[in-house]
Amino acid sequence: MMRIIMDTNIYGEIAKEKQIHEFLDRIGTQREFIFYGIRGIIRMEIRNTPSNIKIWNRSLRILLLSLYDSIIKTHELSLNADITFLADRYYDAYRELGGSKSKYLIINDFLIVATASFNNMDILVSNDNYTLLTENSIRAYSLINKTKKLKVPSFINYLEFKRRLFSL
Repeated sequence: MMRIIMDTNIYGEIAKEKQIHEFLDRIGTQREFIFYGIRGIIRMEIRNTPSNIKIWNRSLRILLLSLYDSIIKTHELSLNADITFLADRYYDAYRELGGSKSKYLIINDFLIVATASFNNMDILVSNDNYTLLTENSIRAYSLINKTKKLKVPSFINYLEFKRRLFSL
C-alpha cells in the first residue's frame, strides 16, 4: 500500500469533478492507497474557505470538509516540533538556493512536505507549481532530507493521481 497526502488544492479539484460520487466510490474501494491528512494545516486551510462560495448548489467549504473527512477517515497526522524544525530548515535552504517567497506565503507548503517526509509518505499530490513544487523548493527538500536521512515523497499532480487511481 502506498501512503498519500493530498495538498489542500487537490480537494478543490475533486470538488469540481462532475462524477464526484464515482470518484469517491473509487477512492473508497481501491486498496492501493492509504490517504492521510494533516489537521493543523490542510484541514485548517479548508476551514478558511469562505462560507458564501457555492459549487453544485452547495457551500464549497462544507463540501471540501466533507471530502476531506470521507477520504482521510481516521488517518490524520499532527504537527510537532520536529516537523516544524524541518520545515524551517527547508525555508532556510530555499532562500539560500535563491527562493524569493516570504516565509509567511510558503511555510504551510513546507510544513506539508515536512510532515510527509517525517512520516515516510510515498506520494504527495499537489498542483501548487508556484510554491510547493518550484525548483528551489524541491532542491531544498532534497538537500535537507538527505542530511536528516529522510525520504522525499514522490510529487505528482492531480491528473497523474487521477490516472493512477482509475487505472488500478
